[in-house]
Amino acid sequence: MAPGTTHVWRCNHEVLQTITGRSAITARTLIAEELTNHKPLLLDGLLFYKPHSEEAEKKLTADKNVGRLERRFLLQLSQFLDLDAVQCKELFEAYILSAFRGTGAQLQSILKDERSVQALLQKVWEYYHTERMMLLHCIKHLFSFHTDVDHPYQEQYLGCVSKLEEKKVYERLLKQYETSFNSPVPTRHKRGPLMSERHSIRWCLQGLREQCELLEIILLYVRDQDDPTQYLLPLAQLFQKQGFGTRQPYRYLLDAEDLAHHLTARIGFLCGMLLIECMNLYMLMTMPEKGSAPVHTLTSNKKLTGELTSIFQSLGGQPAHGPVLLAWLALNGTLWPDRDMALVRKLGQQAVHLQVFRYMAAQLDGLPSQQNSVITLLCHVVVYTLLTIVLTLFCEDTLGGRQDLIELACQLLRQPQLCQEFWESDIDGGIFSLLQSSTNSFPLDFNPLLKLLTQLASEGSRQVLMYVDRLPTFTEPLDNNRSGDLRSTNKRGVFELVRDKVVLPAGDHCAGFIIQAGTLGCQVQQERGELIRWDSDFSGWELFHCLIDWLLVRIRQGNIPSAVQVGQAEAIINLVTQILEADWSLASKLRPITDCLYPLISSLCTLTQPPLSLLAACIKCITVMAAHHPKQVWQRIQKIGFLPHTGNVYSDVSVAISGEGIYPAEYGKLLTGQEQPTGEYPVTLEFLRLVMTLLKGLCTSEVNTATSQDLLACVVFIQREVFAAFHNWRYARFDDREKVGQCSLDIFHVALHVLPVIGKQSSTVIKAESPRPGKDVTKSAVSVRETCLHGFLFTSAGEALLYIVASGIDTLEQRIIDQGSNFDGPAERLSQLIKLSLSILNRLLLLKPRDLPPCPLEQALTSHTTGLPHQPHLIGLIAGYIYHRHDPKLPTLATLLLKRVAMVAPMSIFGCLGSQAAAIRDIYLSRLQAHSEDERLKVGILELLTVAVETQPGLSELFLNLQKVKPGQVEEGKVGGSSALPSSTPKFEIGEVSCLHAVLDAIEEVKQGTTHCPPDLHCAALGFLQALWEDCRESALSVLRARPKFWVDVTAPLFKDLPPIEGSTQSMSTNIKICAYAFKILTLECYHVSSENLEEGLKVILKKLKQEGRYTYWSGCIRGLLESEAGHLTDLEEYLIREHELLVLVQAWRTLLLVTTSTNGKAIEMSDVKVQSAILSDIAACIDSQSCLFDSVLNQKACSLLSNLYMSLLTHWSRTQTSQWKHVNTLVTVLKRITNSDSPGLSHAATSIMAALTTLLKHRTSKQALQVETMESLLAITSLALQQSSMFYLNPPKNANHAGLVRDSDEGAVQGSGAASDASHNGQERLMGTRGTANGMDMREKDFTGAQHASKYSMPTVAAYLLDELLVGEKSRTDVWLPLVRQHGILSLLLTTLQSCIQIKRGIHYTEAVLLLLLDLASIPEAAESIMVRGLVQQVCLPLLQLHQQNGEAGLTWNNSSKPEQTDSLTWPSIYRQAVSVMTVMLGTLKHTFLQDALDFFGVHRERMMKCLDAVQYNQSRPCLMEVETTSAFIYRLSLFAKDLGCHMKTWELQALLFALTSLTHCCVALLIRPRLLQYLSEKSSKNSELGKQQPTALTMRVTPLRLRQQVTATDLTDSKITPEVQHIQTRLLVILGHSLAALRHFSPDLLTILLNPSVDVLEYPVLLSLGFSTPALDQEIQPSFGMLLSCVNTCVQLLNKLDSNRTLSVGESTPSILAIAGPSAPIQHRCMDRSVIMFVLETAVELMMVQGLRCLKDPSLPIRDRQLLKRELGTELGTFLQCLQRHFRRGGAPTSPSSASPSSMLRTPSYSASSSVLSKSMSHALFSEAPEQAFFRVVQHFMHQILR
Repeated sequence: MAPGTTHVWRCNHEVLQTITGRSAITARTLIAEELTNHKPLLLDGLLFYKPHSEEAEKKLTADKNVGRLERRFLLQLSQFLDLDAVQCKELFEAYILSAFRGTGAQLQSILKDERSVQALLQKVWEYYHTERMMLLHCIKHLFSFHTDVDHPYQEQYLGCVSKLEEKKVYERLLKQYETSFNSPVPTRHKRGPLMSERHSIRWCLQGLREQCELLEIILLYVRDQDDPTQYLLPLAQLFQKQGFGTRQPYRYLLDAEDLAHHLTARIGFLCGMLLIECMNLYMLMTMPEKGSAPVHTLTSNKKLTGELTSIFQSLGGQPAHGPVLLAWLALNGTLWPDRDMALVRKLGQQAVHLQVFRYMAAQLDGLPSQQNSVITLLCHVVVYTLLTIVLTLFCEDTLGGRQDLIELACQLLRQPQLCQEFWESDIDGGIFSLLQSSTNSFPLDFNPLLKLLTQLASEGSRQVLMYVDRLPTFTEPLDNNRSGDLRSTNKRGVFELVRDKVVLPAGDHCAGFIIQAGTLGCQVQQERGELIRWDSDFSGWELFHCLIDWLLVRIRQGNIPSAVQVGQAEAIINLVTQILEADWSLASKLRPITDCLYPLISSLCTLTQPPLSLLAACIKCITVMAAHHPKQVWQRIQKIGFLPHTGNVYSDVSVAISGEGIYPAEYGKLLTGQEQPTGEYPVTLEFLRLVMTLLKGLCTSEVNTATSQDLLACVVFIQREVFAAFHNWRYARFDDREKVGQCSLDIFHVALHVLPVIGKQSSTVIKAESPRPGKDVTKSAVSVRETCLHGFLFTSAGEALLYIVASGIDTLEQRIIDQGSNFDGPAERLSQLIKLSLSILNRLLLLKPRDLPPCPLEQALTSHTTGLPHQPHLIGLIAGYIYHRHDPKLPTLATLLLKRVAMVAPMSIFGCLGSQAAAIRDIYLSRLQAHSEDERLKVGILELLTVAVETQPGLSELFLNLQKVKPGQVEEGKVGGSSALPSSTPKFEIGEVSCLHAVLDAIEEVKQGTTHCPPDLHCAALGFLQALWEDCRESALSVLRARPKFWVDVTAPLFKDLPPIEGSTQSMSTNIKICAYAFKILTLECYHVSSENLEEGLKVILKKLKQEGRYTYWSGCIRGLLESEAGHLTDLEEYLIREHELLVLVQAWRTLLLVTTSTNGKAIEMSDVKVQSAILSDIAACIDSQSCLFDSVLNQKACSLLSNLYMSLLTHWSRTQTSQWKHVNTLVTVLKRITNSDSPGLSHAATSIMAALTTLLKHRTSKQALQVETMESLLAITSLALQQSSMFYLNPPKNANHAGLVRDSDEGAVQGSGAASDASHNGQERLMGTRGTANGMDMREKDFTGAQHASKYSMPTVAAYLLDELLVGEKSRTDVWLPLVRQHGILSLLLTTLQSCIQIKRGIHYTEAVLLLLLDLASIPEAAESIMVRGLVQQVCLPLLQLHQQNGEAGLTWNNSSKPEQTDSLTWPSIYRQAVSVMTVMLGTLKHTFLQDALDFFGVHRERMMKCLDAVQYNQSRPCLMEVETTSAFIYRLSLFAKDLGCHMKTWELQALLFALTSLTHCCVALLIRPRLLQYLSEKSSKNSELGKQQPTALTMRVTPLRLRQQVTATDLTDSKITPEVQHIQTRLLVILGHSLAALRHFSPDLLTILLNPSVDVLEYPVLLSLGFSTPALDQEIQPSFGMLLSCVNTCVQLLNKLDSNRTLSVGESTPSILAIAGPSAPIQHRCMDRSVIMFVLETAVELMMVQGLRCLKDPSLPIRDRQLLKRELGTELGTFLQCLQRHFRRGGAPTSPSSASPSSMLRTPSYSASSSVLSKSMSHALFSEAPEQAFFRVVQHFMHQILR
C-alpha cells in the first residue's frame, strides 16, 4: 500500500455482507451500529460519488503523504472514472486492501510501467462499478426486508429505513435514476485515451444496470406507502418522457448489444410495474359489494385522472405500455363503469394488440429466480392482482387467446405465496374462472387444464386430486358421434346418448373409458366447429390411466405416437409428479398411473426417434418415488434395462474402473444416438438426478452384492461416459453444460461422502485364531466408494475434475462483472461447480490408500505446470480463490483442499505459489484478521497453517514471518528468547505481516467466547500453537513465551468449568478441544523445557492448577464426559474418529499424566497420593463405562487409550497400587466384555488391562485375596489369550503390526506424542519386570524393533505373566486353581506352544514368559507333578537341542556385547538356560519322581553341558558364565542322587561328569586368585567386541602374558583398579564354585560317617583330588589337588577380611574395589558379592578337603609315605587357615556357619536376586571356638588335632 495512508474506505461489498448477516458479525446491536455508521452513504446512494473537479485535484496534489507515482496514477484514475480525486484516493486504498492481487513492491513496479498502469486503471474501473452496484444492493436489501417480521434484523432495518424516509430518500432515489438516465456517454476527450468505444459501451451497460436497480428500489419504496397514488402522475410523466427507458442519450451505441436490449426491456417492465403499483389496485380487490360506493383515492381527484388518462391514451407504441394500459382499463372499468366505454374498449384493444399477457409472462420469467428475491415476488403479486381484476371484469374471450392467459397464470402460480392465495381467497373469480373455462373444454383442450392443475398442486395437492377425481363435463367434437348414437330431447341443442360410448378401448392394464348411455350432452358452437359437452361426472385419473395404457398398446403394436399423444402423456405425468412431490401420502391413489411408467419407458426406448421430453418426465416422476421407496424403484427400473448394469462381481477395482463388462443399457443408446447429436439433454439430467436419489436411498439400507455392483456400474458409466467428456459436448442451451457437471458431481459427492464402505470381515480380539496356512480366502466385491475413488485417481475423470478446479478466480469474477456484480445466475452455478469439485478432490486425497502408487490425478495436481500457456500452477489457482468474496464457502473449500494437499502430497506449496506467494499470504492474513470475515474461513486458514507447520516449512515460515533482531534493538514484549538461552542464540520478533498477530489477538482471555474469538476460532488458534510446540519451532516459541500474559491466555480455559452436558452440540465439542489443546501445549512445554528454565508466568499457572484442584476436576470431568457418551453408538470413519473431541481430550490428558511420570515432567506437580488415587479411580471407571458398548468405534479407541494409561500410571505411581485393588473385579469384568466382543482393535486394551492386573496381583497384600469367581474368570480369559500364541508359529507376521499385539493398527491413536509414548513404553518395561531377574525377566532393554518387540508386548506374553502372578500368589490355594487350570488345559497349551515357538525360534519373549511361569509352578509340588505328567521333558527337550546345536567352534562361542546395557538382552541361548533352570527346580521339588526325566534331559544335552563347564577357563563372558552357573546348579541337583546315578549312567559318563566338575572347580579357583588376569581378559574381550573381532577360543590363553598367568600375590585382591565388570565375574565364579564343590561333596563320603564309622568302605567313593599342594594354574594340564582347595580356602578368608574391613572404614576412606555396588542405585548388570556365598564356598571346600583326606588316609592302596605327606601338608595348611580365621574373628568378623545349608537355595541363582542370597542364615558375633553356632570349625580343629597329628 502507498505510504502515509491514514483513512481506509470501507468496501461496500463488506458492508453488504455485514448488514445481511452473512459475515461473522451477527449481533443485532452491531448490525444497528453498522447501519447507523453508513446512514449517509445509504441516503446519498450513487450521489455519494462526486464528479471530477479541479479543486479536488489541487487538494490531492497538496497532500504530501501521497507519493509521486501514486499521485500521477490517482489523477489519471480521477479523469478516467470522472470521480473526485480525493474519493479516488480512498477508492484506490480500498481496492488495494480487498481486490489487489499483489504486494506493495509489485504495486510500485506497476505504477512505474505505463502499460501496467493501464491494466490497473481498468481493474480499478471494474472495482468502482462493482462498489456502486454493491451500494445499490445494500439499499435494496433494506427496503426488501424492513417490513418482514420473520427477518432476524427487521427491527434494525425498519429503524434505518424510517430515518432515511425522514431525509426524503425517495427524492434522492429518483434523482439518482434521472442522473443515471441522462448521463452523457463518456468520450476519449473527456475521460482520457483509455476510454475506447468498448469501454464506452461497458459504461452504458453499467448505467442500464444501475437504472434497473434504482427502479427496483423505488418500486420497493412505493410498495410500503399508504397512498402510492401520489407518485403516479410524476412517474407517468417521467416515464412517458423517457419512453419507458428507451430514450437514453447513448442508446445509439447499444443497438448491437443483446444485453442492452434485455436491460432496456427490463427497465420498461419495471416502469410499468411501478405505475401499476402506484395505481393501488389492491384496493379494488377489497372493494365492497356491487351497488355500494367505491372507495379509491383517484375517485375524488378528477383533474389527476384526466391528466393520467391523457398520458395513457398517448401510449401504445411498445410492449411495455401494455400492462399500464390494462391496469388503467381495469381501474376505469371498476371505479367508473358508467363512463365512456369507447375509452375502455380502446385501451383494451391496444393492450391486446400489444400481446400484454404474453409480454408479462415473458418478463416475469426473466426475473431473478432465487427464493428470497422480494422484487420478483412483488412483480408477480402486481401482475397477479391485475390479472385477477381483469378476469373478474371481462370475459376471457375478449382478452385475446386463452393460451397466453394460461401461460401467464401458470407463471404466477409458480410462486408458493400466490398459489396459497388462490386456494384461500380466489376460488370464486379471477384465475378460478380460467380454471373453470379450461375444465369446460376438457378433454378437447387437454393441456391447459393440466398445466393449471400442475402449478396449483404445489400448495394444494389434495384439492387437485379431488378436483380431477370429479370432473363435471366431457367436451368433444360433435362429429365424434354417429347420428344413430344421439337422440334429441325437448330442449334445443341437448342430446341424449343412446348407447355406451367407448372413448378409449380396454388396454393391458385398464378396462377402458366409457360414457354411459343416457348421458345428456349440450351442443356448443365455437369458431373451430360444433362441440358437444357431455354432462357426466367422471374421474380424470381413470381417463389419464387409459390414455397412458392406450399409448403403451399403440407403441407395442408398432405405431409411432403422435405429438398430441406425447403431449397429453407428458402433461399427465407432470401433474402426477407435482402431486407426489407435494404430498407423498397420495401415492397409493396414483399408483395405477405410476405403475405404467416403467413399461412406458421401456416402450419409448424402442422407438427410432423417442420423445425425449416424455422420457425425461417419466424419469423425473420415478425419481420422486425413489426418494421414498428406493429399493422398489431400483428393482423395477432394473427389470426394464434402462440403467447401466453389469453381470460381473468385481473383486479387482482396476477392472471395475476400466468399464469392462458394463452395459450402457437403454440410456447409453439415448445419450449417443439422440441427445448428443441434438445438443439437448433432458433425459441425461433426469437420469443423473435419479441415480443420485437411488444412491442416497440405498446407502442407508443393506443391499445385496448384485445391487451394489449395478450401482457401481452406473457410477463408472457416469464417470467414463458423462463426466469425463461433458465439457466437450455441444449444447443447445449453455446452462445445460453446468447442470450436467453439477449433477454428476452431486453423484460423486454422495458416493464419496455418504456411501459406507462394504463391511470387512470382523476379527475378534481374543477369540480369533490365525488363519491356517493354505486356507483359501475369498476376495470381497469392491465397493461403490472404492471404485469411484480409483476412477478419479486413474482415469480421465480426474482430468475433468481438475479442469473444473482450474477454472480460476478470473473466470468467476468476470462472470460476476458481466452480470452487473450480481452473484446469482451463471456465476453462482459456476461457483457451485467449483465448490463441488474442490470438495470431491479433497475427499479423494483423504481416502486415497497410502499404499497406492502415484496416480495421474496426483501427478497433475503436483506437477509444475498446468499445461496451459501463461497460467500459474494449479495449486496457485486453487489458492487464488481466496480473493473471492461473494461466497465464503468457496475460499474455505479451497483452503481446506490446500490443507489436504499439504498433508498428503510430497510437494512444496510455497514453491507452487511462485511470485504470488507473498500476495497470497497477505490476502490470507487480511481475511484472517478481519473481524467481519466468515468464521469457517478463518478456521480453515488456521488449520492450513497448523498442517503446514509439520509438512510445509517454507509456507509456515512465510506466514510466521519472524524477523531477527539486531543487537541493541530488543524491545520488551516483541522479542522472543528464553532467559536460559545463551547470548549467542539469535533473537526474533514478529514481523509486520505475520499470522501470529491474528493468533495472539484471538486467544486473548478477554476476547475468548466473544464475537472476536468464537469457540471454533479459539480452537483452531490453539491447535496452531500446539503444532508449533509439537514441531519444536524454537524461534517461534521463544517469541511466544516472551509475550505478556501468553500463558494466562493459553491456559485460561483450564480454569473454567465446562457447561453441563446437554447432548452433543458443536459448541460443547469445540470447548472440549480447546481444553485439550491447552493441556497439550502446557505438557509439551514442561516436557521440552527443564523446570528451572520455565517462564515465571508458567510456574505460577502450574502452581495454581495444583492449588485449585484442577487436576482432580478435569479427571472427574473427563470421566463424566466419557460416561455420558458411552451409551451412544458412535460409528464414524477413522479420520473422523481421530478428530473426535473426546478422543482428543483423552489423548491430551494421557500425555499430561504420562509426562508427569517422566523425569522431564517434574514441573507438573502431581505427587499427592490422594490426587493420584482419584485419577486412577476415574480412569478405571471410564474403562468400565467404555466397555459397555464396543459397537462404538469411539468406545474402542477410548478404552485402548485409557487402558494403556492406567497400566502405565499404575506402574509408576507405586504408592497407589495397594489402594487400586478395589478395581480388580472391574478390570476383570472389562476383560470378559472384550473377550465376548467381536470388535476389532481391542487387543491393545486387553493387553494393557492384563498388564495392570499383573501389577495389582504382584503388589497385593496378604489381606487382598481373589474370589473364586474372579480367579475362574481370569483363568478362562488367560487361556483364550494364550491361544493367540499361535501367531508366533502359524503364519508368523512379517512385521510387528499384528492383530493381537500391543502396537496394532490403532497405534497412531494410542501412542500419542513422543513424550507420552516414551513414558508409556517405560511403564510397560517396568511392568514386565515381574521377577526382576537378570536373564531376561527384567525386560528393561532398549530393543523395540522387529519380531522381538512384537513378542515382548504381545497379548500371550502378558497373559503368561498375569497367570504367573495369579498362581504364584495363591500357592496356598492350589486346591482351588489347579483343577481350573486342568479344566482349561492351560498346562498342555503352554507346553505345546512352548515347543512350537522353540522349534521355529519365534516368540522369544513369550517363550521366556512361559518358562518363568513354569519355573514358579515347578516349586509347587502339585503343579510340578501336573507339569511332569503333561510331558514337560518330552515336549521341550529335543527342540531345545537345536538352540545350541551348531557346528565347530561357533557353537561354543558366547558373544559378549561391548555395551553394558545390552549384555542381558534376551537371546535363544538364554531361553535354553531358563529351561535348564526349570528342570533344576522340578528335580528339586519332585526328587526321585522326576529323576528319570532329569537324566533324560541331561543325556540329550550332556555334550553341551560338558563343553559349557569346560569353557570357563578360556571364556569369561557373561552369557558363558550364566550358562555355566545354570548348568552347575542342575548338576548339583543330580548329585543329590549320586548313588542312583551309578545305576542310570554308564561308568565312563559318570567319570566324565566328575572330571568336568573337578576341572571346573580347578578353573574357578585359578581365576579367582588372579584378578589381574581377569581384568586383562575382560578388557581384551571388550576391545575385540568393539572392533568386531572374535578371538578363537583355543588361542585365548596362549596370547595372555605369562606374568599374569603365573603371578599370584595378595596385592591382587587390593588393587583399586579392578573394574565392576571383573567384580561381577568374580561373583559369578564364586557361585559356580559353590555349585561344583557342593556337587563333589555328594560324590564323597559323609564327614561324620567316615569319622565315626570305621567300617565304611571308602573304595565305593572315587578319589577326586591328587596329592598335590601347589597353586592351581591355567596354562598347564594339572590334575585337581588338595592345593586347589587350599587356595580356595585362603582366597575366601582374604575376601572375608576385605568385606569386614569395609565396616570399620572412617569417613572419607574409599571402599575397596572387591565390594560390589549395592542398593537400589546399583546397575543391574553388576551383582553383589555376598558374604553368605563366600562362607558357603569356604565351609564346603574345607569339608571336601577333610573328607577327601580321610578317603585317602583310609585307602589301603595308598603308600605310607603319601599318607604322611598328606597329614603333614594338610595339617599345616589347616592350622594356618584356622589361625587366620581366628585373627579375623578377633578383629570383629563373625561369619555365619552355612554348613547346614546347601546350594539348593542357590538354584534360583543369585542372578534372580541382586540384594540377598539364601545361602546364609542369621549372623552371630561370637568366635567359632566359643559360640555354639561355630560347631563346624570346632570339628575342623578336632580333625586337625586328632586325625592329622
